[in-house]
Amino acid sequence: MKTRKFISELDYDAEFIVFEVSSTLNELKLCHQLNKKLRLHFERLPDLLLSASKIPEPYLLFCYDLNDRTSFYLLSRADQSHLIMPSYFLLVKNLPVLLRPDSLMDEISGISGITSVNRIDYPVRDSRPLSKNLQKKVELFNSLFMDLEYHLMDLSKKAKGKLST
Repeated sequence: MKTRKFISELDYDAEFIVFEVSSTLNELKLCHQLNKKLRLHFERLPDLLLSASKIPEPYLLFCYDLNDRTSFYLLSRADQSHLIMPSYFLLVKNLPVLLRPDSLMDEISGISGITSVNRIDYPVRDSRPLSKNLQKKVELFNSLFMDLEYHLMDLSKKAKGKLST
């Protein structure tokens, strides 16, 4: 897969829909099948370091920008090669109104080698006190979105620097 030359930046007003995908396919085969089934064009980006734990974990990152507002991100832990059935996160930023999450899940579920697709509802932080488990989930997603945003901004700056020289 080719590498990207320009990366769009995330914005704070973006709405994300998060799916957990379990599959017997490795990340490259999964990207190929998603590209084929959903008519996307995932491209490999440099690894994302997720800082949710004390030791940052590397995640493989693939991205497809549908338009100026909508993007698809596929993430997987970099150390999943030993697993029989790796798990992936599929993040969709600003899913178009015409494309419902349920229909997207049905399309993905129809891909050979995918065993399950689940939508993950992540809590939005508000003024109510949260349980410890829910607090950890909020911190994980906040970290994921923030790390992804900083990573894409950094890649965008590097790409712009290369284009201007």
